[in-house]
Amino acid sequence: MDTEQARRLIQLADRIKDLNAELDETKAEHDALEAKLLDEWATEGLTSIKLDGRTLFVSCRPYATFPQGKEAAVEVLKAGDHADIVQETVNSNTASALVRELTQDGGELPASWVGIIGVGERYSIGIRKA
Repeated sequence: MDTEQARRLIQLADRIKDLNAELDETKAEHDALEAKLLDEWATEGLTSIKLDGRTLFVSCRPYATFPQGKEAAVEVLKAGDHADIVQETVNSNTASALVRELTQDGGELPASWVGIIGVGERYSIGIRKA
């Protein structure tokens, strides 16, 4: 066994953890500063500024909200001219949890699932503190 490669794998896993934490902190700082600037710009009537060879500008992108839940939205869309955007889906994580539950302790998937839903396996090396 190559302990140096295992040691390097631990180092890389630790680095990924640190970088993800730094990324989360950076995103939070970015979002807080952006909110502050949007408030200031609104007060000052600004929509853009040029700084250090870049243009910063206010951007507004509409998105859908579902005040009465997605189920109500699905029904409204199906009943109107936009039924084509409604799709029945299966959440992969939820399906994976079900497959794990059904196959634990040697269990099997229902026969009707053969060729439609199967069991995949992904191997990795876990790391935990000793």
